[in-house]
Amino acid sequence: MAGIATQLPKTKRRARWPYLLVVVALLAVISVKWLVPIAMEQRAIAVIRAECPLVSITNPGGTSPLLLPPPPPKSTKDSLELLTSFHQTTTLGTGTFANTEYIGPAIFQEWTDHELLRIELIAGDAENLRPAADKLHWLQHVRNVCFYDASDEDMNYIRQFTNLESLTLLNPSITDAGLSRFGTLSNLRRLKIRQAEFQGSGLASLSKLKQLEELEITLTPLTDQGLKYIGQSSGLKSLLLIGTSVTGEGLKHLQDMKNLETLSLVGTDITDAGLKHLLPLANLEDLNLSETAVTFDGVRQLYVLHNLRRLRLGGLELSEAQRDELQRTLPGCEVTRY
Repeated sequence: MAGIATQLPKTKRRARWPYLLVVVALLAVISVKWLVPIAMEQRAIAVIRAECPLVSITNPGGTSPLLLPPPPPKSTKDSLELLTSFHQTTTLGTGTFANTEYIGPAIFQEWTDHELLRIELIAGDAENLRPAADKLHWLQHVRNVCFYDASDEDMNYIRQFTNLESLTLLNPSITDAGLSRFGTLSNLRRLKIRQAEFQGSGLASLSKLKQLEELEITLTPLTDQGLKYIGQSSGLKSLLLIGTSVTGEGLKHLQDMKNLETLSLVGTDITDAGLKHLLPLANLEDLNLSETAVTFDGVRQLYVLHNLRRLRLGGLELSEAQRDELQRTLPGCEVTRY
């Protein structure tokens, strides 16, 4: 028996190093993908608290006590003047607020007396964040930004919020050069710019924003050349060009925007001749031509827009007979002043 036992082959021990390599690789992936970004975001928040005294990190679920401007005017010339006056005479506040949410686990806060935060919304004066500009690229969960008085310099860090979905710029001093930096915001869905000074050549960067659905440019000397670049954003569903310098001839650049559902041209120099360029917009549902130079005869061209549900004609005096004729010409469309 002893002889038989000695003839049995010895079992080789399996090497453990392949398993250790797998574990190390998994830990490395977890660290790079989750732990490092979380740690760097906490670092960025700490820098903001230390170097940006006018920035308030608000409690999770809290709201920022900001004085926001009224919504863009929908019809009358008086409402345009009111909005302009608001921007020119109202101090919108010098503070900046960053709304956060907790990212667990809660036991971490109990054991370490530190809270893990994620910033999702920033609103207020853009320059207050400049001292921490080189750390802001770690705030990769920011979805919504509303800034007053943003400049080209501020665009250098705003463009680093690559997961941004909504951006509002009120009374910005950005130039067309600053606009050209929007191209990195690939997740942007809504862009609102009110009372700026650019003419629009920098809007060529909008063609890179494949997710962009809503664009508002208000009280800004946007020209037909700028409209040319806007027309390349074929995915837009809502376009508000209120109080801009676009003309009827410039509307030809919008003819290929087949997804457009809402269009506002309040307070622009649109005439009857320019309305022909809107006729290919078959999906248009809401059209605002208030405070323009269009007439009853020009508006009658719109009968081919079968999906039109609301036509606003503030400032255009219509007789009862003319209004009735428009209603017959545009069945299913509500013709209003506002």
